[in-house]
Amino acid sequence: MDNEDLDINHLNKWLGNTEIVTDYLTPIVEQRYRATLNIDPGDPKIGEPSTTGLHWMLGWNLKKNDELGVDSHPARGDFLPPVPLPRRMWAGSQIKVNSPLRVGDTVIKKSSVADIKLKNGRTGKLCFVTAEYEYVVDDEVRLHELHNIVYRDVTKAGGGSGVSDIIPKDADFTETIFMHPTILFRYSAIGFVGHRIHYDYPYTKNEENYPDLIVHGPLQATFLLRAAEKLKGKPVTSFNHKISHTREYDATYYDLVDFVLIMESDVTNDRSFITEKTTKCVQQNKKFILLSSKGMLSKTKKEYQKYHGLDISHLTDWCDTSYDEIENVWYRIDKIVKIVKDELICE
Repeated sequence: MDNEDLDINHLNKWLGNTEIVTDYLTPIVEQRYRATLNIDPGDPKIGEPSTTGLHWMLGWNLKKNDELGVDSHPARGDFLPPVPLPRRMWAGSQIKVNSPLRVGDTVIKKSSVADIKLKNGRTGKLCFVTAEYEYVVDDEVRLHELHNIVYRDVTKAGGGSGVSDIIPKDADFTETIFMHPTILFRYSAIGFVGHRIHYDYPYTKNEENYPDLIVHGPLQATFLLRAAEKLKGKPVTSFNHKISHTREYDATYYDLVDFVLIMESDVTNDRSFITEKTTKCVQQNKKFILLSSKGMLSKTKKEYQKYHGLDISHLTDWCDTSYDEIENVWYRIDKIVKIVKDELICE
């Protein structure tokens, strides 16, 4: 699609478009939000500050099923402009907290379209839309946000996003979070978010060409906000968050090899997790050997079957998988080296 196909003059007709929605920060919403973040739901009292990031669950204009687009977002051209690019994602936000939202508040969310820009990116044409939100309680703006949305084209088959190479080596604070599909479903449910890329794996893989389910941008930001609060020991009053562009991977690489030897990020920790290294092999239907923590191969197979309905045993059981149950990591590596040597010699 050329920029000429993106009629900026037409899209600019939505500049200044407004929407006002009233919502209620009830104790049960607070409890469900805490449980989704793996926090004790407790018994929230009227008047106590809400958990960080809960404002993203509030004030969305509810639409009937027949008013949704193919991605299950509200159909375009109502509040937001009808950008003719299929992928729609949260790109970041700038937040200023004047005072916290509290349990029991009646919250009026005032929304307006503040900016629309067209750009050329490495993956094609991009359209950035900035929405401005004010969360008002008793005529006081408790929280102000500039919310950035990016629209982009679907990349070629196999061209789903990868993981950024820019990972800090000496961070002030680190935390590993296992992102489970149930967390994504619960988060979507609280905010009544229908976007299918967060829970519908066949749609995510086959229609938008992502290797796996996508973690909500606001959920990523929430974990960052909570990390900042743990580090500073006090609530965050301002926050600027931007989703970094991730590199694309060349799917043709998988056509050049018979199998892939994957070394996951952690091979010793029982709390290790699967990354895009493994999901790309599944997406490309490529056989692999998985060097990770003990039992991770078995766990991965079970979770793909349970949560995605996929049997990936043809990608894993083509060789001796007993390495997955070896306790000592060095013996596990020795076993994998022997398997690889045997396969190469056989070839």
